[in-house]
Amino acid sequence: MNNPGRADVGRRVRAGVGLAALVVAGGLATTACSHSGGTAASGAGGHHGGRGVVGTISAENGTTWTVTPARGGAPVTVDITPTTQWGSKAAPATQQSFPVGSRVRVAGSRNGSALSAIRVSAPAAKPAGGSTAPSAAGTTPNPG
Repeated sequence: MNNPGRADVGRRVRAGVGLAALVVAGGLATTACSHSGGTAASGAGGHHGGRGVVGTISAENGTTWTVTPARGGAPVTVDITPTTQWGSKAAPATQQSFPVGSRVRVAGSRNGSALSAIRVSAPAAKPAGGSTAPSAAGTTPNPG
């Protein structure tokens, strides 16, 4: 016999499992990106749930900066603290390295509506032509 009630239960279970998988996958993607150096502003044109922003410094007023996100959205208030780190190991910098108009990547933590800066650095340059693959030009073939 065909039991229509049992079919409904099966559909609900499959839908619940699918929803749970999406939630877990979304959480893993956010975690993976936050550990790979990716940052962005929550609800301010970025991604990754509010751990930073990439954009252009539009104003500096002492220890408070305004950064306009590269991906659009509302400007982000960035609080510079005495423990804010500047640049990276590959490209050391100082606070003076980032005047108004500079493109920046700010990693930090939310402090109310502002972002408390942990590190400010220049965003990675995109490779010419949009490819990350090394060019074969200028290579010497291996004779054997």
